[in-house]
Amino acid sequence: MKYNGCTHEKNNFKLKRTCCKQKTSLLCTNLHFSRLWQSFCLLQYEPLLKFELNVLCLFPVTTKIFIMKTKNYVLLLITLFTLNACKKDPKTKPVKFTTTSYESLPYDNNSALPNNLLKDTISQELLSFINTILPDGKNLTVSHPELFKNPAIGDITITSPSQVFITYVSGGESLNANSVAFYTYPTDQPPTTPKDIKTITYAFPNAGHLTGLKSGDKVKLGDFNVGTSIGFVLMENAWDTANKTLNNDAVHFCSNDALNPEVDPNLKKHAVLISYPAENKVLVGFEDRDRTSPLCDNDFNDVVIYCTVVPSP
Repeated sequence: MKYNGCTHEKNNFKLKRTCCKQKTSLLCTNLHFSRLWQSFCLLQYEPLLKFELNVLCLFPVTTKIFIMKTKNYVLLLITLFTLNACKKDPKTKPVKFTTTSYESLPYDNNSALPNNLLKDTISQELLSFINTILPDGKNLTVSHPELFKNPAIGDITITSPSQVFITYVSGGESLNANSVAFYTYPTDQPPTTPKDIKTITYAFPNAGHLTGLKSGDKVKLGDFNVGTSIGFVLMENAWDTANKTLNNDAVHFCSNDALNPEVDPNLKKHAVLISYPAENKVLVGFEDRDRTSPLCDNDFNDVVIYCTVVPSP
């Protein structure tokens, strides 16, 4: 007997194998495809495909269009679930300072040097110490992991009316023309987002590649009152050496870890504090690359500065 193109036999099992021989071959491929998806997302759609096989045998004409549409929907759902399950969280999230205004201490437009440069004497012993602890290209997280366990950040807290200065000590071999800037905030209200920072002021427009700064070059940030704190920002490659301009949209790496773009809290630090007791100094070493980038060497010597706080007269 034939019915809708199928040869009926007494054995129901044989009936399925006879009338659906080609369909079975096709569905085996589909089952193999399904199992590939299962390895990614732990989804099991094989029972649904077996259901399709049985239904096609019993109602090959009336259900064909319905099953084809169902299969397309199933494959679409598998794809969506796979993409969602396999999607990785971002390693870094851009931090935009869209509500922040920018200023600069007076500087020469051609050389990018501050107009009112002062001078500190940098001892050879201090330079040797820096070269030893912050050698170019050496991963500081490996050579000195203790520096990353220190919860302190490089911000300055003013406890009495004071004048504040920063001194350029050294820079690594980075090809970025990095800028060093600062911002202030109420000590009892540390910033947690860029919206908390009203103004960023450039102190050294170019402290990186092709800088004219020399070890010991020093600039006065200003006079500050009690209850004020000062944070620092390394602006990655913010100085345009060709056009002699500053780029406020450059990536900001702050002394306050909370404002940096890396998602992993273990990678958010971009300014390490290094004590030099021999001269009663605390150095701040900056890393000028996103620390999730394969280009980042984690040497934290791209710009090295220290601060001096002097009571106001």
